[in-house]
Amino acid sequence: LAPSYAKIMVATMKALRRRRNAGNLFMGQDGFMTPRDLLRWAHRGATSKTELAKEGYMLLAERLRDDNEKGHVLHEIQQQFKLQIDLGALYFGESSKAKQEISKISSETSDALGSAIAPTKSLLRLLTLVLRCMESKEPVLLVGETGCGKTTVVQLIAHLRNRALRVVNCHATTETSDLLGGLRPVRGRSVLAQEILVRFRRLCEIVSKSFSGESLTLSAFVSEEVNEANLSDDAVARMVKLATAVGERIDASQNDGMKRHQKRQKINDCHNDEQLLNNFDPRIPAESKQLCEEITLLHKRYESLFEWSDGPLVQAMKLGDMILLDEMSLAEDAVLERLNSVLEPGRSLVLAEKGDTTSDDGLIVAHETFQLFATMNPGGDFGKRELSPALRSRFTEIWVPPVSDMCDIDLVLKQFLAESDLSVELSSLIGRSILN
Repeated sequence: LAPSYAKIMVATMKALRRRRNAGNLFMGQDGFMTPRDLLRWAHRGATSKTELAKEGYMLLAERLRDDNEKGHVLHEIQQQFKLQIDLGALYFGESSKAKQEISKISSETSDALGSAIAPTKSLLRLLTLVLRCMESKEPVLLVGETGCGKTTVVQLIAHLRNRALRVVNCHATTETSDLLGGLRPVRGRSVLAQEILVRFRRLCEIVSKSFSGESLTLSAFVSEEVNEANLSDDAVARMVKLATAVGERIDASQNDGMKRHQKRQKINDCHNDEQLLNNFDPRIPAESKQLCEEITLLHKRYESLFEWSDGPLVQAMKLGDMILLDEMSLAEDAVLERLNSVLEPGRSLVLAEKGDTTSDDGLIVAHETFQLFATMNPGGDFGKRELSPALRSRFTEIWVPPVSDMCDIDLVLKQFLAESDLSVELSSLIGRSILN
């Protein structure tokens, strides 16, 4: 960011701090703008003064619930940047991002989605703001009354991006395990035994290629087509023991520079499987090492009484999916506090609940395409409350007002009635009657 732009941004922050926010969005001097907002504004990567002013308005003004306060923010930004912001062109112009996305749906999709979407001003504004947040990988908090389109716009974006969307409906009894996951009893041990058998057979095939035509004596559970019910009681343990021996031999070959004939050694207590490793050549494909590791992990699950099961948030972080926390404010503060690290720019999560966490599976770093959304109703009514300022400041908050523009309502009615068999004149008459 150019130093001259940074000075203007800091001057804007100082000017806004001199104003008191009537809605108490954040208490004290941070009523209109916090240091987090300043950093988020800078990280959006605007390349011109006009773009920087527009980014500032979308970040600072579009979360406010009072039009007069929005006007104060717009005035200060225009005064500091010495330019005018055309909000109509920003949200509703033909070159706006939302207009392009809506046009893409209408022209490229053959399903009912294209005809079911009414491109109202409310939808275009909300779509523009949310898409901009996604480009900067910012967590999005949509605040508005019931029925104003918060959930719909997230579902629409998931369709536009062809992405999986996971929805978690929060409530007063939501627990941390509902988001992160928890320990569950291990089920399907027979399936685990079959998976170990399949990988062990493949391991024996690879190892056999290094014997230069020597005959092998393999166990019955390897050489014959048998199912898990025919396996002996110690079959899994024997397979794991031999796979562990193969893995140790591979590790020794990688760390030792001796010649091939000096690496050969016998592995004791392998019974009928001993000959399989007598002349084992450690220079076998890398696939064998991977198979040994997979067998070890499967055996660990096979012997365990409980195993960790990832929750929807952890699954979305790993797979790069979108996740929506609907009615987020209904959950307890102790549950929501676990999201703090995910909402930071690093987007990571430490699963302390797993107990025996390691550096590999205990620390989850979000996938590049991971995106978190949250919705909530404004506080004031019974059972509704505001989020803490510390949690809200980590989100890019967007206020979603109810649809009150008569042109928007008329457009929705026309779009809906157009799907019926009514004539255009009769549809228009019905629409005007409903509006009246």
